[in-house]
Amino acid sequence: MQMSQEKQQKSTTSSERKDRIIDSLFLNRLQTVVTLNVFRGLLGMFQGYVKSFQAEKPLIHTLHSRMVEIIEDLLGMFIKPEYIPDKVGQLLKLNVTDLSIQKADKNLGVGKYAYTELSKARLDKACHHWVSKLYENLRTGYVMAAKKILQMPIANKTIRILSVLDPHFVGHSQTENSFKIIAKKLPQVFTADELGQLSVDVARYNVDQQVKQFASDYKEEDPIDTGFWKRVFSLQSFNQVKYPALKKLVTSVLTIFSGPLIESTFNIMDDIVEKDRTKMTVINYEAVAIVKTALRKKNVKSTNMKVSANMKKACISAYQTYKEYVKQIKEEKQRKHEENLKASVQLLKQEKAKRVSKLLRLKNKMLLKKQKEAPKRKLSHSNLEGGSKQKKAKVYVD
Repeated sequence: MQMSQEKQQKSTTSSERKDRIIDSLFLNRLQTVVTLNVFRGLLGMFQGYVKSFQAEKPLIHTLHSRMVEIIEDLLGMFIKPEYIPDKVGQLLKLNVTDLSIQKADKNLGVGKYAYTELSKARLDKACHHWVSKLYENLRTGYVMAAKKILQMPIANKTIRILSVLDPHFVGHSQTENSFKIIAKKLPQVFTADELGQLSVDVARYNVDQQVKQFASDYKEEDPIDTGFWKRVFSLQSFNQVKYPALKKLVTSVLTIFSGPLIESTFNIMDDIVEKDRTKMTVINYEAVAIVKTALRKKNVKSTNMKVSANMKKACISAYQTYKEYVKQIKEEKQRKHEENLKASVQLLKQEKAKRVSKLLRLKNKMLLKKQKEAPKRKLSHSNLEGGSKQKKAKVYVD
């Protein structure tokens, strides 16, 4: 390989790159293998977290616990376990750069693939130079990764409260309060008048024996929408939905999606927001995105779609709504314009009042100064008159 390399006509950069490859593959093979296995083992730690959120089922209720779990797993690789706090608030305040709470080199996490080879290399004096450097780089990498991963929104109250959707929280004392907080954060979905019905629904939900049975039957790998909540919402009381307000709230929250659905949404966005349509409002974009998603789901194109009477009514109604929306926008712009004019006039009046006040203060100051100087001038004038009289008397005597 080296002989064939010498025969080739290459640039200096190409030769240096190939020299480094040969050196890594043959001369320092153990170092290369160990380093690659460290990456291989550690990157796998994040693979489960990433893959779990690539599922098409709703996972918003697990987001907070998964974030805390991956943070604790990473910290456990280089921080002594007794210094890793259980509470989220204390976890965010952890000083990961403090060497006194970090593990010794031999106890640093290196993954399952590099552990045996690295343990042998650590005892070999010939490998001491690169092993110590590897541990130094690994420690630096852990600190940098910990600083970055601790920026995840684990302190976000909304994400934490959404965990109440998990069936394991049925019968918990904080369940009712958590659902109320979620409802208050969705004013466009839930009105203040519906909070009373929600309180009644959650109180019944917490003690319902059928719901508790559904919760015990639920398995973690099952979709939470069809595996648990669909069964809960199928319950009836006197031929009516047993939990109407709770159904409305949970259905709204479970529409928060992740993974492939987000990617498909961005694909739809690329089809809608183009160079000639970059100024679309959010409302218009959402409307077009909903229509495109519905068409794709039905495997129908707009060119061969049959227009029904209901669709015509919906279009007429949507157009009327759009005209009202445009009218509201114009009125809102006019109102803001008038408010800005009033604010500008008020500001000008204030500036004018300040200038007038400043001029009055200056005038009063000058008058006061003149009043203080008047007696002194009068006294000096009388002194001058007295002096002239004495001079005249003296001349007369002489």
